[in-house]
Amino acid sequence: MKTNISLKHFPDHLIVIAVALMVMISSWAFGQEKLNGMVAYSLKKIPTALEKAEKLADQGDLKNAKVYLESAQNNWDMINKDFKNKFDPDHPDIVAVRKQLKTVTAMLAKPPAGVEGTADPGKETPAEPAKRATPPTEIKKAEVPNKEAPAKPVKAKVPAITDPLPSTMIYEMKQFGPALDKAEEYVEAMELRTARSILGKAQHEWDTKKGWDKGKFNPKHPDVVALDARFAEVTKAVNALGAKADDAAENLPAALDAVAGSSKRLYETYDQARVAIRDLSSYRSDFDRGGEDDIGKLLTRMDEVRVLVERVNVILPDALSAAQAFRKQFPDFKALDKLVRDGTKVNGYKAGKQVKRLEAFPAEWLQEVNMVINGALEEADSNIEQYGTDNLDSLQGRDKALKSSAANAAEKWVLDYSSIMIETINTMLPELPSDAQSSLTEFVAARQAFLKRAADMEQSIERVAEAVSEVRDEVVKSDLRRLAGARFPKSKYTGGKWNDAKKDIRAAWAQKIKDKKLVKVAIYSPWEENKEARWVNDRWVVGKYRYIGANCLAKLSSGKYMVYRMMFRNTMQSDESWSPLEQWSVGHVYEILEENIGE
Repeated sequence: MKTNISLKHFPDHLIVIAVALMVMISSWAFGQEKLNGMVAYSLKKIPTALEKAEKLADQGDLKNAKVYLESAQNNWDMINKDFKNKFDPDHPDIVAVRKQLKTVTAMLAKPPAGVEGTADPGKETPAEPAKRATPPTEIKKAEVPNKEAPAKPVKAKVPAITDPLPSTMIYEMKQFGPALDKAEEYVEAMELRTARSILGKAQHEWDTKKGWDKGKFNPKHPDVVALDARFAEVTKAVNALGAKADDAAENLPAALDAVAGSSKRLYETYDQARVAIRDLSSYRSDFDRGGEDDIGKLLTRMDEVRVLVERVNVILPDALSAAQAFRKQFPDFKALDKLVRDGTKVNGYKAGKQVKRLEAFPAEWLQEVNMVINGALEEADSNIEQYGTDNLDSLQGRDKALKSSAANAAEKWVLDYSSIMIETINTMLPELPSDAQSSLTEFVAARQAFLKRAADMEQSIERVAEAVSEVRDEVVKSDLRRLAGARFPKSKYTGGKWNDAKKDIRAAWAQKIKDKKLVKVAIYSPWEENKEARWVNDRWVVGKYRYIGANCLAKLSSGKYMVYRMMFRNTMQSDESWSPLEQWSVGHVYEILEENIGE
């Protein structure tokens, strides 16, 4: 049997609701793509409010009907504003609610048919009894208005601030406190996404509740004002955390690249220095064998170590500056790990690990340097005690051969070897460039302490030299012997471009050193280019530098000749040309006899 359903007896607004429900059921049945969770949550409140508006309108309560209509409209406006581009405007659920909202709005915009003012719908307004016409002569002049007086607007009564809030509103307001506390806990834990989600849901529900109860409470009520302020406070905290996350995600890669570059240069040079330092022990062992060139080999190895140590000390201040700048920009590594997860090369944990490694380097490096120097000075002390003046004085009246043998041992192990061990101070802790001393104060203090300790040892060595001289007149004092054996190192790099480099070195010398005449230049270290980052005036400044090492022979005004082991550098300019060469650091300095200069 075929059944026909006629809709002509149903009110228009009920037909619209029925069609909306059919469309929504159709969307569920045919697998329409689901709406965003927050959109769906907000959308489902609108039909309920519209149904209440219609029910109140049917009962003649247009005032409260419009309150529910306004609440539904507020929800609809919020969805279109806050979730723009996050839902399909042609989605059946959206279309159905849009039509329902339009229909109810139109329905409440006009009074029911046949009714004027606020009379009940469906009731006829009784006709007023006919009044006697007033003769024109009875009309007073004052009773005739010149123009129609405008109607005074009727102001809706607003609840006073002291009026109690609706009971349902009081109940729901109590639920927001724990939610906002939870959002703050997630802010403190740096869980930005969860904090935003909790706050967004609570704010939406609070705004919706105020819309529904509009006209039933005073928005300046102390409890409402306090809750609004609480929402504003938590929103400010969440936004501040979001700003931190945005800043970290934007700036972390560049800042970490600067740290990683400095770290790479530092540890590459450091690894080379460690190998050379380790090999020093084998050359000390060779000294005991009495080879003809054992002193020369050891001194050469110490020079190689000194060059590498100087390079480490040149790079170290820039590396520390990069780490300090990173620490200043991102002081909380734990926060970085939670804030920076996507869209960057590394997370906060790896960033913090890099910086902490650089920050720990000076102490670890100085500890290693101290260990090497302490070992060398202990050997020197031991030799001075074993072969020094006490031993030589004990041989008075003994056989000349025995005395000569003791003098030979004292010369080798005290005057030569112990002096070389003391020189380890300048090898492992050379004087720092002036601009590096402020950032490596512990290195400066350690050097001063070792030099003070060495001063007492050098006095002991001088006494040994005097004792050796007395035992064997033909043995020259230790300082004269070393002077006689001193030579000016030969240049490892000659000809071509190296001649130009020597000219630049002479120009740099003349620019800074006025009281010493430069006689000869011998290059011992070739050009080495480094790209270095510095934190200057709250921003990264990256520069490219070129270093070269040279032994410089100078004649003093006293007539003495001194050899200076020096490092020079120049800087790449904005046009990619190199600046004039300048003196960078001074290492080992020793005297040489004029007759030994050419050898």
